[in-house]
Amino acid sequence: METITREYSIEKKYKILGFNDDQCSCDICGKQELKGTYAIEDLSTGEIIRAGSSCGAKRAGWTSKELVAKYKAGEKENLEAARKEFRSSEEFIAEEKAYLFLDNERNDLERTILNCRDEQQRKVLADRERTLQSRLDYLRPFGLAKANKREEVIKKYNIKKDYYLS
Repeated sequence: METITREYSIEKKYKILGFNDDQCSCDICGKQELKGTYAIEDLSTGEIIRAGSSCGAKRAGWTSKELVAKYKAGEKENLEAARKEFRSSEEFIAEEKAYLFLDNERNDLERTILNCRDEQQRKVLADRERTLQSRLDYLRPFGLAKANKREEVIKKYNIKKDYYLS
């Protein structure tokens, strides 16, 4: 029972804010040339330290494996929240609807052409089909709005740009 209480109090004392290679020296031991450091916030004081995995884990009362696991779990949770927000955004949904509209338009036109018995009328109908450029022009504003929303969500959740949100 004592261990659970201790783990709970340790859990609430520190928070891993992130990992990056902006600072490659540990604030605790001073070690240089690390691959990167973890930003760890002391929740009781608000102090933020940059530390390697060993020092950061020791300061928080965790093992290095626990520190990395907690960081990865937090990163995964953050990424899922970003994906959820992005996928439910008006911009994402509008682009999906634009693609669906173009697909339905093409399907309706093809169906009409196939059901038409007059060869000359078929040619007139076929000329109505959008060109590739026309389709791209129609989709461009939706794609730009979606790309801007993606950048906004990436900044908000502090996510690496190469992560897939869609």
